Amino acid sequence: MAGNQIIPSRHSWLDMTLAIIVGALIGAFLLRYNQASSVQEDEALRQAVHRRDAVAQAIEKIKAELAMEGVRQREEIHNLSVSLGGSWQPADVRARITNSKIEPEIEHRNLIGNIGSVARKLSRWSDFPCTLRDLKVARVTKTCEIACREFKCERAQRLCDRLVECDAVLVKPSSDEIDIKDAQKKQVDLSSVNARLVRDVAQAKTLDASLQALSSSRWWQSRALQNQVYKPRTYVVISYGGCGSKMLAGWLSSLEAQSAVKRPSRKQQPITKKSATFPKYVKRVYHLHDAHPPLTLRELPPPRAPPTNQKDFRARRFPGGGHFRSDTPLIPESSLDDYRLLFIFKDPVEALVSRYGYGHCLHLGGNCGTNERTFPKLDAYARRGIDNMNILSFFKNYVTPNPNRSFPIILLNYHKLWDNLDALMAALGLPPQLASTFPQRTETVRNDLTAQAEGNQAHSEATRQYLDKIYDPIIQRIRDLPAVTVV
Repeated sequence: MAGNQIIPSRHSWLDMTLAIIVGALIGAFLLRYNQASSVQEDEALRQAVHRRDAVAQAIEKIKAELAMEGVRQREEIHNLSVSLGGSWQPADVRARITNSKIEPEIEHRNLIGNIGSVARKLSRWSDFPCTLRDLKVARVTKTCEIACREFKCERAQRLCDRLVECDAVLVKPSSDEIDIKDAQKKQVDLSSVNARLVRDVAQAKTLDASLQALSSSRWWQSRALQNQVYKPRTYVVISYGGCGSKMLAGWLSSLEAQSAVKRPSRKQQPITKKSATFPKYVKRVYHLHDAHPPLTLRELPPPRAPPTNQKDFRARRFPGGGHFRSDTPLIPESSLDDYRLLFIFKDPVEALVSRYGYGHCLHLGGNCGTNERTFPKLDAYARRGIDNMNILSFFKNYVTPNPNRSFPIILLNYHKLWDNLDALMAALGLPPQLASTFPQRTETVRNDLTAQAEGNQAHSEATRQYLDKIYDPIIQRIRDLPAVTVV
């Protein structure tokens, strides 16, 4: 039987071993293939989830932009109505405007969920216009809305900290508007909402104390500064440009053009609102960019007349660029009260974004180079880091008291004027009721979006950051100065 056993040959063993190895390799390949397919499926799933989230974020962004566009349209309707004297404004539009963000004060009582228990009362907040509002075109605005773009909306908070007027940032992650600090404490996602930068009107009024500052001045109620005597005066408006000086000079010139009205006798009919005009409180108005206030005041030649009579004093061309005279007769001390010298100033960064150029540099007595062709654009000027426009010394020359000066200079802080119009009227020697005729504050939007659209980097936030480094020495001083001061 042993002789009949079949003994595998060496070749059979080799074939069997080879078959086992091939089978193992095929199994390993199939296993790796299945694993790779699983990884690809997982990656495809992750990409699908990512695309879904991206679409959801895009939808939220579109919703936010549509909401913001609605506010813009309502504001445009409001501005059009104002420009037409209120003659065109349907009742339903008027109601929407009343409830929109451009209303000066908005009170919110029902706040979101648990945040409502710690949120501050919002009735004291009031809008103010800012040039950095997120609009794509350079147009006039009365409010300051900023797209958050970040989870905690740090960008809006940074801009608020930079602006003189800003006291708080309000956001609307749900149906109600809340303080950004309360939203950040609760880890509310703010990346797809807009923030509204606002002022605390009550606090600003309390802390300013312009009337007290006026009464404590050595000039107050002196022969050179009688605030309770109403008479035609000559007003000299001085600034380094972009500070609202044209607006102020234009408003004063409008008072100059109005005729006097006598009080009616007992037999006469009382003056109605339609027929009444203000007395003539203004004799002449000058608009200067002189960086060197003199120690004595001399007569000025008659000013050039404004070439236009636009009601919008911001857009109105008003003669400027003049300087004080040294070759005309001195104004006697007894006549100094017939004059008011007004130095109006503003954050120099925003002032330069508004007003910059070779001719303006010459008016300020700056280091302007040899000709206009070599004069740098604002973004290049900012990167150089040197105050060639001479604004630092211009500001210092006016705000620093000089005991040798024989006349007072009234300092006007542009950022705080609208909260202290009573102090402004007192310093100008005008009746308090004229405050109601003072122009509303507006700003023209200049930001990254307009810079991109116009190809003008002068408007960008990067340019502002470079300018901040140049003018930081006086920015804090501007924050601290009251609305109205006399030096």
